[in-house]
Amino acid sequence: MIKWQTVVFILRHLWITERTSLRFSLAVLLLEPLLLFWGFGYGMGNMIGSIDNHTYPEFLFPGILCFSSMAFAFSEASWGLLRRWKSTPLLKQIKYTPISHEQLVWAELAWSTFHGLLATLPLMIVGVFFDYVSFGHLPLLFVYTAITSFIGALSGMALLALISGHLSMIFLSNIFVFPLAFFSGTFFPIAKSTFFFEWLGFLFPLIHTTEILKAFLWSQWGWMQLVHLVYLIALPIVLVKKVLPLTVIRAREQSLNLIG
Repeated sequence: MIKWQTVVFILRHLWITERTSLRFSLAVLLLEPLLLFWGFGYGMGNMIGSIDNHTYPEFLFPGILCFSSMAFAFSEASWGLLRRWKSTPLLKQIKYTPISHEQLVWAELAWSTFHGLLATLPLMIVGVFFDYVSFGHLPLLFVYTAITSFIGALSGMALLALISGHLSMIFLSNIFVFPLAFFSGTFFPIAKSTFFFEWLGFLFPLIHTTEILKAFLWSQWGWMQLVHLVYLIALPIVLVKKVLPLTVIRAREQSLNLIG
């Protein structure tokens, strides 16, 4: 049984120990999504024109929002988490406390989700300013972005549970996360892609989060949105049941290695 008060305590500990490094990474968290959106949206947008009766920045906004939330949460929950476990004494000290590894993993999951959510806040402000999203929709958008960040964090923990090497994890993250955006409907409609990449994109969560957000912002709902919604409901359930136990095992192994 998870004691959520303990999870909150670990989160407070993470805030205290990580806030110095967070100050340095805050610029990347806040500026990188904006620069990505500005570079593609307005740099390439002037040459592209409109897509599906939307200006290119308006078309790009949902995809960049979902991609940023998932990518930053994924990175923090994979190699960022492994770095923290190897460089801080938390795993070594946990043996002498009533804190379980399950509670630690849930706290790390929440911390990684927070990173993904934080990365999207400037984009939300830009979206309201340029009327890509109405101010009244911001609370729902905030909740939805938290869900996409949660899915990204779970996906990062899946990589952490399967890959042991730090460098291998960084390598796989770099060749997997950003290229995924190119066949997930972020930069161009997925229907414009080839048949192979269109269905390959459907295996991963980014396209499903992007298409649901487009439907929400543009009020364009159809039967495919139901498919995306079922995927997004089923995936976190599967990942929580299958991935989190593996991550707990990885935490225990890392703890034993540090003690040994």
